[in-house]
Amino acid sequence: MKDNKIEQSLPILVIYMLGFRLPEIEAIAVKANRTYVDIICGDAIKNKSPFIESLTHDAYFLQIPRINSNIYLDWEKCSELEKMLSLFEQDYFVEENFLKKHPYSLTNQNITKMVNILKQIAADPKLRRAMQEERWAAQNEILWENQVTTLTNENVTLSNENVTLSNEVTTLSDENAELRRILQQAGINIPFA
Repeated sequence: MKDNKIEQSLPILVIYMLGFRLPEIEAIAVKANRTYVDIICGDAIKNKSPFIESLTHDAYFLQIPRINSNIYLDWEKCSELEKMLSLFEQDYFVEENFLKKHPYSLTNQNITKMVNILKQIAADPKLRRAMQEERWAAQNEILWENQVTTLTNENVTLSNENVTLSNEVTTLSDENAELRRILQQAGINIPFA
């Protein structure tokens, strides 16, 4: 209660923007809903509790790599959601300054507002620098992981080659001993080198 008015909490709304594909789900945008279930008998509960609703949340998942220009071939037939998702299509980003050249006409005020906010963020030198550093750190981590994998694979290859060479040396040593034995039986002695 505040000033004799009941305050209500706003629900939590989570949007996960994935930089990778979920192999088992081809949809670009996915909503995961909550359902209520009586755990003891397994029945669905149709009523919703404001208390439970304020503590839990639905989730939305956007698979950024699945957004591509093929979706927008007929821009006028795209839904508002598809038009909004076009902001995250990776084909039209200008690498050096994180700006996006958006090739589609925008008529929705909310999408236009989002574009303006994103442009403002991209224009802020400190924020742009922080974004660049975060991106560089991610790229360096990927490079590091690739180098570790490459070195590990090279180490395994060298180890296998070492085992092979060791086996060959053993075989040659055995053959050498057998040859010495045969030569000794024939009355020929060869001094060790």
